[in-house]
Amino acid sequence: MLGFPKKKQQTLFYPEPVLGGLRSGPFATNPAIIWSILFQ
Repeated sequence: MLGFPKKKQQTLFYPEPVLGGLRSGPFATNPAIIWSILFQ
């Protein structure tokens, strides 16, 4: 959609800017928490 390879689109559920924001946010120490909450 934004020029990403199809394989990357299938493995990432959020665009790169969103992931970058999470990495620099309060959850940057353990982003696995986010995924565990989203996919409970």
